[in-house]
Amino acid sequence: MGAACACWVVAGTVLLLSSYGFGGKELAAPQATLMKTIIEGVLSGELPWGLVATGAGISGAAMLCGVSGLAFAIGVYLPIASMLPIFLGGCVRALSERGRPAEGEARSGILAAAGVVAGEGLAGVLVAGLVVSGLVPKKAPPLLGGELGELATLALVLAICFFLYRGARASA
Repeated sequence: MGAACACWVVAGTVLLLSSYGFGGKELAAPQATLMKTIIEGVLSGELPWGLVATGAGISGAAMLCGVSGLAFAIGVYLPIASMLPIFLGGCVRALSERGRPAEGEARSGILAAAGVVAGEGLAGVLVAGLVVSGLVPKKAPPLLGGELGELATLALVLAICFFLYRGARASA
């Protein structure tokens, strides 16, 4: 029952996002585009295997040099705008773990970070639903424009970083 419901919810969400422009210039989806390219290449028999082997070799070499395979792969195929939040999260984690003795794998902040990621995804689906239903225009001027908007955004990002830092330090 759960799998059947999840199947229909996912299908409806994909249809909703497709009508909103999912995977286009305005709503880029690099992970989905990558998977689509791979699947279409395999099914049509036209996947550039030379490039796949080259990527696997470069990733293997990076891992042999001590670089995390996941971090390397994210750095290669995601745009910088998508990597900036990951970088900021890593900086907050490094600051929160400064001065602490190493105790295996740290788990502080993982639940909060997962909640932020899930909330962002759900908010995106909600906005797409509002746009498709005609309740909200697809393009609207920002509520706070110019330097005031930039300062408000910076203040919000710093507040979230502080919240995550404080939560990680409190759980120690």
